[in-house]
Amino acid sequence: MCLIIVALMMILLYGLSGQIESLILSESFDGNLVQIAQGWEVLGVLWQAGAFAFLSGVLAVLLIMKLFAVRGGNDAK
Repeated sequence: MCLIIVALMMILLYGLSGQIESLILSESFDGNLVQIAQGWEVLGVLWQAGAFAFLSGVLAVLLIMKLFAVRGGNDAK
C-alpha cells in the first residue's frame, strides 16, 4: 500500500512540476500589479496553506477512526 501511495505522490509531483513554473503570485496596489513570487517561490510563500491542509487531513483521519472504532477491545472466550 505504501508503494502505491509513493507512486501516486511521484505522479502528482511530476504533474505539479510541469504546471508550477507558470504560476505568479502578485498583489494589486492602486491598479499596479506587484509580483511577490514566481514559479517554485510560490510554495515558499504559501507553505502555511499546505501545512494547514496536511493537518486538517490528519485531523479528519483521526476523527473518522475515532467515530468508527470498534468498541469492546479483546473478546476472551
